[in-house]
Amino acid sequence: MRNKKSLLRNREGVFYVIISSLFIIVMILVFLAYKEYAYTDRQKVIETRIMTINDFIKDIDSDSKRAIYISAFRSLIALEDYVATIGDYLNNTEELFRIAFYNGTINGTEVEILENSSYSDYLEKLRIIAGRIGLDINLNVTHITLYHDSPWSVNVIVTTHVNITDKKGLARWDFYKDY
Repeated sequence: MRNKKSLLRNREGVFYVIISSLFIIVMILVFLAYKEYAYTDRQKVIETRIMTINDFIKDIDSDSKRAIYISAFRSLIALEDYVATIGDYLNNTEELFRIAFYNGTINGTEVEILENSSYSDYLEKLRIIAGRIGLDINLNVTHITLYHDSPWSVNVIVTTHVNITDKKGLARWDFYKDY
């Protein structure tokens, strides 16, 4: 009778060990699968973030052209109005244009037509939008070139140093661009 009890206990013990081992194996597999899933999930989040920032940079490319066109056109109108008002020629047309284009002023005086339309105003709006999507953006205008393509058209090229950093530290872009 004692043999039967000890054999029964041994069977229960073996059964308990097998069930416990299976449970531990299942838990390890679930844990490892979860880790793999979490890694894949994180990679997908990073990929989506990078693509979002890349789209933002593409938008800057297209929007800068429009902002430059608007600021340049209004700057030329402001310079014409200034010449008509003072009744004299401009001594340093290109430099006055650059200042009007970037700052919205002519000889230190704000010009109404350039109010909220200067290139620096555009850059400030761009910084605000970038901040909303979690980016630090620094655009430094290094040079503004003004030249005639034909007697009836004026081209403006703005050379900038662009530095875009994700606030979460995922990515950073640093490049020079002519718009």
